[in-house]
Formats: sequence, structure tokens, C-alpha cells
Amino acid sequence: MADATIEDWLVAGSRLWTSDERLALCNLASSEAAIVAHCSPSAETTALQLIPLLASIAPYFHMRGKQRHGVSILSRVLEASGIEQRDFVIEGARADFAEALLEKNSVPSAPFPIAPPERVLGARCCGETVDIGVWRAAVAPDAARGGAGAAVASAAGDAGAGDSRVADLMRACFLDGLGQNAYAATDYVAAWRSFANAHDVATQHPGVDAAIVCSRALDGAGRVARERGDYALSLELHAAALRAASGVDEGDGGARRFAAPSLAVCCANALSNAGVACYRLRDLDVSAALHTRALALREASGEQRGLASSLGNLALVHATRGGAEGRAAAAPLYARSLKIRRDLEDTWGVAGSLRALADLALDGGDAATASARAREAVEVFAAVGDALGVAECLETAGRAVCSTDAAAAAKRFGAAVRLRRSLAADEAVVMRHAAAEQLRDIERASWDEGEASAAADTREGTFTRCCALVARDFPAPLDDSGAPRSR
Repeated sequence: MADATIEDWLVAGSRLWTSDERLALCNLASSEAAIVAHCSPSAETTALQLIPLLASIAPYFHMRGKQRHGVSILSRVLEASGIEQRDFVIEGARADFAEALLEKNSVPSAPFPIAPPERVLGARCCGETVDIGVWRAAVAPDAARGGAGAAVASAAGDAGAGDSRVADLMRACFLDGLGQNAYAATDYVAAWRSFANAHDVATQHPGVDAAIVCSRALDGAGRVARERGDYALSLELHAAALRAASGVDEGDGGARRFAAPSLAVCCANALSNAGVACYRLRDLDVSAALHTRALALREASGEQRGLASSLGNLALVHATRGGAEGRAAAAPLYARSLKIRRDLEDTWGVAGSLRALADLALDGGDAATASARAREAVEVFAAVGDALGVAECLETAGRAVCSTDAAAAAKRFGAAVRLRRSLAADEAVVMRHAAAEQLRDIERASWDEGEASAAADTREGTFTRCCALVARDFPAPLDDSGAPRSR
């Protein structure tokens, strides 16, 4: 593979989580076949050489809705590399991982600790450029003979322990990238293990690069804890992620050279995900405060993917507060979020926006629009293999027919519960719907039928039956103006 081509990939990887992300994703997408071919360990390219490259570009796969493909590639390279991982298990997580990395008595007080924007929005912190030379050296042929640490020494200007520091942190970035893809693929056990190992490696070193990787790993682990229903642990982990990113100075162990994203983006991610956990706990005021602060950081940094997420999260808080005023406040935020995601060609994000718009329409009494949006969203979630997204669409579809077809609603809620159970995700999210528990009791046969459909899909590795439950008797998907979309 030509060095210039690999350098193009590294440059694109360095621009993920920035205002240039759309162009970076397009460049990587146009080279995807070549990347996949290159990322197969061979006599010419060793797994140890591939780890730095994939550490740089791993987020591409889940950002494009190809997380299962990403998991496959990264797992194969990890196995070939011979790098050992500690077997962090998710059950008993506090004793296994969380207690080892969190300070005692670190449960955040209310309100959640919010880093002042000025602390993380300095010119070097927000707009600094990743040093591609460090990545270039790590994937060079010399890296196969002398190890990545030796190869990066001259580019990084390090000596002695610095050699292993850069190599270790690239390995941690790789593990975190594997965790991100596993999380997006709803494999929470694998994601937890990867995030824990990434953090385990990164904490052995000082400096901005290490702080960024630590923050990424802690934030990822917090998302896993959230989806499993442990919101207290989730908040602890996001607080630790915020401390890792906001508590480091540019001079601490050397300025940032190669890790991404910026400290500002790391802080925004931690605040945003903490806001989601607070929303699940129905602490809407704290959730809104966290999302507002994350939005300010993302507006300033120009990171569009995060900006779309913050807009959608704030919209959800407004919509949950209810009434015409809440829906009126939510609608333009959802619309802006959807536009950004379409511009980014963020398949996964677009599906999330469509489902959110379905819920908003349903809250406003427009079941037809809600059903059409849910139908379009579930097709996308199924295509990218997101079982949790499919479950959320089933919840929306169940709510849409609660007052008109109790049996159909029970089937959809039952299927949503069974999908969540297969992921070890929080089933209480479904049962909090006002009618869910009652429907389970009075329409037990239909509920069980829905669970059986989801169980069959899980066994077969498809979402055929669940998608049919969402789509049955529903109108065709709509375009952004609300008109039926041609199929």
C-alpha cells in the first residue's frame, strides 16, 4: 500500500470529531475497500503495524453505521497481535472495574460537576492539530521490526520511556475504538472489557494524550452502565471522564500530539452522556443544564456530530416536560439535529432523529406521522444491526396503537422487552410506559407472542419479525416535509 494512501487515511482519522468530519468520513468511505484489504495481517503488514492505523480510524465504522464490520476487523487484528487483555467482566462491575478506577465517595453531588467552558476552550485545547508524524512513524515498515514504540521515537521527540508511552497509548486508542464499535453493535460485555482495558493502559502514563484516552474510555464505560440500567454508576463514570479531560494542563507530561478528540470534545461528551443518565432518572432540570453546557462546548468547537446529539437531547427534555409549549420548543431542535445528521450522512443518527420525531408526533396526538417515522427508523436500525434502536421503535409503535389495538400494542411492547433482555439492557425503560404493565396482564397471549417473535429474531440474527411488527398496518415513511416518501 502506498505511503501516501495510508497518510490520507491517517489525516482523515485525525479529523473525526472536528468541523471537518463530514469530509473525513467521505474520504474514508471512498477508500473503505482498500482499508479493509490492507487491514488483514500478512507477511508485509503485521498486526502491530495495523493497530496504530486502526486506532486512528476505528470510529469511522460506527460513525457510518458499520459497527459490526468494525468489530470484526479490529477483533481479528487484536487476536493476531498477541496483545493480552485483562478479562474485565461486566457482572459485578463495581468490584471488577469501577472500584479500581473511581475515587472513593466519588458519586457526584447535585448538580453534576460542570467544567467551566473557559477551562477547556483555550486555543490549543479546542483547535489544536493532531501530529500525523507520530501516526506515520507507527505504521512505517520499521515499526514491524523495532516495535511501534521504537518507530515513533524520532517523530515524537521522545526517548527511553517515551517510546513505550506512545505505543501504549496508541494501543489504548485501538482498544477504545473496539469498545466504541462493540457498544454501537449493542455487545455491552465486549464493549465494557475493551473500555476497561483501554483505561487500564492509559492510566499508566501522564500527559494530555493519556488524559484524552482515559476520558474516552470512562465515558464509554458510562454509556454501557447506563444502557444496563445502573444510572448511579453511569454518573460516576461520566464524572470521572469529565475530571480526566478538564483536570489536565497542556504542560502536564507534554502537549497533545496524536490522541483525538480534543479535550473540549471529551468534556462535552462526558457532560452530554451524564445528561442522558440524569434524564433516565427523570431529573430534568439537571439533565437540561448538562445538555446546555455540552451544547455550548460543541457549538464553540464546531463538532457537528456532537452538536446534533446535544440538540436532540435538549429537545427530548423539552418534549418530556409536556404540553404544547414543550413540543413547540422541541420541534426546531429536532429538525436542526436531523438536518445535521443527514448532512453528515450519519445513518445511525438519522434513525435516532426519526424515532425521536415519531415520539414527538405521538405526544402531539398525531399517531399516523408517529407510525410512519417509526417505520422508517426501524428499517435503518435493522440495517445497521442496532437491536436497541429496534427495541425503541417497537416501544414507539406500541404507544401509537395503545388506544386502538391493545393486542398489537402488547405484541410490540413484549417484543421490545425481549430484545432488551437479550442485550442485558434495562427493561424498565419499556415498563415505564403507562400502559405497558396493564397490557402485559390483560393481553398476555399477545405479549408472549411479541416476545417469541423477538426471541426468534435473536436466534436467527435478524430483525425480520420485529420490523414487521412495527410496519404492520402503518403508513409509508414520510419525507422531511411530512409527505409520503416514495419507496
